[in-house]
Amino acid sequence: MKNIKISNPTDPNFVQYQDLVDSYMSDYHGEKKPSQYVFSVISDSRIYTDFIWTVDQDTGEKVSAYFNKWNSGITGYHQFSDADFDDNHNDYRYSKRGVTLSYDKPKGSSGSISVVDDNHNILDLGDANLQDVYEINGSTDNSRSDSFAVTLPEKGQPIIKFLYRNPDTGKLMDLRAPIYYSNGLTGQKFELDIGDSYKQELKDMFAGFKLVGSSKASGTFTQFAQGKTYVEHIASDDSEVIYQQIDAEGTMKVFYREKDGEKQPLLDKHGNPYQLEAGSSVNIDTGNGIITAYNPFVTGDHAYELIYEPEDQSANIVYVDKDGNKIKTDTVNGKTTQTVDVKSNVPAGWKIIDGQVPEMIHFTGEGTPDTTITIEHDTTSVDHTKPIKPGDKTPSGKEIKGAHESDLNQTITRTINVTTPDGQTTTTKQVAKIYRDATIDDVTGEVTYGDWSEGTWVDFKPGQVAGYTASPADVPAVTVKDGQKDQTVNISYTANEGTVLIKYVDRDGNEIGQQVITGHVGDTIKVTPQFPENWVPVDPDTVPAEVQIKEENGQIIIVVVRHAEKDPVQTKKVTRTIKVTTPDGQTKTIKQVVTISRHGDLDLVTGQIAWQPWTTAQWDVFKPAAIAGYTPSLAEVPAVTVDGETTDQTVDITYAAVATPAQPEHQAPTVSDTTDA
Repeated sequence: MKNIKISNPTDPNFVQYQDLVDSYMSDYHGEKKPSQYVFSVISDSRIYTDFIWTVDQDTGEKVSAYFNKWNSGITGYHQFSDADFDDNHNDYRYSKRGVTLSYDKPKGSSGSISVVDDNHNILDLGDANLQDVYEINGSTDNSRSDSFAVTLPEKGQPIIKFLYRNPDTGKLMDLRAPIYYSNGLTGQKFELDIGDSYKQELKDMFAGFKLVGSSKASGTFTQFAQGKTYVEHIASDDSEVIYQQIDAEGTMKVFYREKDGEKQPLLDKHGNPYQLEAGSSVNIDTGNGIITAYNPFVTGDHAYELIYEPEDQSANIVYVDKDGNKIKTDTVNGKTTQTVDVKSNVPAGWKIIDGQVPEMIHFTGEGTPDTTITIEHDTTSVDHTKPIKPGDKTPSGKEIKGAHESDLNQTITRTINVTTPDGQTTTTKQVAKIYRDATIDDVTGEVTYGDWSEGTWVDFKPGQVAGYTASPADVPAVTVKDGQKDQTVNISYTANEGTVLIKYVDRDGNEIGQQVITGHVGDTIKVTPQFPENWVPVDPDTVPAEVQIKEENGQIIIVVVRHAEKDPVQTKKVTRTIKVTTPDGQTKTIKQVVTISRHGDLDLVTGQIAWQPWTTAQWDVFKPAAIAGYTPSLAEVPAVTVDGETTDQTVDITYAAVATPAQPEHQAPTVSDTTDA
């Protein structure tokens, strides 16, 4: 068999097999685009069949084998799932379904397999190169039953590996895919020198890396890694031949065991594992027959490693304002290949308006450009319920110039004092709280404010007091805005005007007149009675000296009156005139004058007078003077009580000579009534 090395997707050999797989999957499975990538082809000239090995193009997994019959094309394929493999050994996988893949295949290496028949005759040594060890079992259209693969000696091809030391882990990593430098055979010594011209090419190729150590190397072509184990599975009796390389010359220990290792491995006659030098073989009696174990020791790829160290790298995170002025620059340092966390933050108090701070920067050898981020002053909104405390600062360290409690909240109070007529004062406080929110410039600390809200002082009406009027009677509602000052409203009560009606009535209840007393409720007012003309109270004690206005209207006081009267006094003089004529003819007049009077009752309403009796007086007794030889005509004028019926009187007294015997006796004088007109 011939293993075709697939290292270049444009290789015509590769293309023909890739086209076969793509066409088959499109025609029979409806795939519109390639999904399987051909990585190896094994040609079996005995059965005129290619075994085309593929992996999933996207994941690099899902190994499949396509059976390409040379005269009819692909006749079928099998895709191997995880269940097709069993990790009973550290360094290989095997499957009873027909495939065994060895581990640790060098990237880009060539490879070969060879198929033997049941007698273990190698059918084709050929020019094969080892890439992987495959065992093809099962009965298919394109394979022989119980055929299996063994590894064979082959030509080697050294690989130049380009590695760099990971600056994070210290492990060596592939810098790029290996390149093949020269060919050789097993055990062949070689020396390599990539030369100055190649150095320059590599230098240009790996910008950001520097070569460590020499560009020269020497060695011997080898294939297997010392200490690694490889397995061949014999399907006919479900047994295994296990190969383990034990030195650099390719010496191997060989173990045979049955039933997947259920029994102990067979040992040689000395009780040791079989040991084979490179190119040798040994027949092992399994008890069920003789098998031949081969030590092919195929020289394969020898890796010559060029070790590079990543160079120091840096990148800047530049923060600029909208005018392009630099506000802050953070430098991120690392090495080529490193992905470094960007521990850069937007400057305190600023926010991004264009651009984005990368979480990480991956450094390449080509240099990493600056990341420019446009920023502007950030702001902080301050709710009036959470004012800034004095002395608080912005993230940039500036003292905040406002947004304190007094800047965001106002409590404006209207105090209403109501004093009732009894002197008691009740206070009602109407509190309106208005507020505004603020925005802080987080860089400068400057504060801008929103509009003030509005509050309300509700309408207030004081309680009613009978007979009184509140002033003001209504304190109207007010929309409280910024600029409104505290207010105090004093409400007092003014007594309403009220009247007291004094009715003057006669004894029969007839109204003679009335008097209205006007004042304020609660007032006590002195009363000057206004009796109807020529009327007076029957009982002066019923006439109020003062009244208290208790209500606005309805108070009535009744005063009973009578006709007013006067007390006219009538006088008159009554005279008694006594005329005394003496003998000599002289007359002397004596007037006795008395004054009597009487009172009357004048009804000022009717004008009628009812007189009372006259008073009395007295004319005193009067005795005329004695004249010798004469006798008065009246020796005495008696006293007289003078009353209203008495009229003026005149009494004449004369003298008569006393008669002697010789003389005749004179006649006595008489008294006459004379009315003094």
